[in-house]
Amino acid sequence: MKQLFSSMTCCPYCGSPITLASAENIYGRKGFGRVWICTKYPDCDAYVGAHQNGSPKGSLANRQLREWRQAAHAAFDPVWQSGKMTRNAAYKWLSQQLGISKSQTHIAMFDLDRCRAVVELMQSYEKNEL
Repeated sequence: MKQLFSSMTCCPYCGSPITLASAENIYGRKGFGRVWICTKYPDCDAYVGAHQNGSPKGSLANRQLREWRQAAHAAFDPVWQSGKMTRNAAYKWLSQQLGISKSQTHIAMFDLDRCRAVVELMQSYEKNEL
């Protein structure tokens, strides 16, 4: 994530600068920490949550990508949350299925196509087709 943090300076959707701001700007109330947000928000609705140290939790995402990331998590997380696999083993398995390194297997970094692939993969997994 360090590489992303140092290279993330502008919005991938509109090219505007991004800034670290209170998540209150998005959610309308306090208690949600901070976000990296496009300076054109809300016209450009790209943002991503930030850790307490200010590093981003992933890459900037617009509404559509955030919804697909949520869908990918909803499809994938039950595998390790249920105890079928440890979290570490589940992410290793996912990385192998997607053909990417484990260090790149972070849903908050995935693009739309990769999120769709996770959802489809997990649908096949649930049908015991894998």
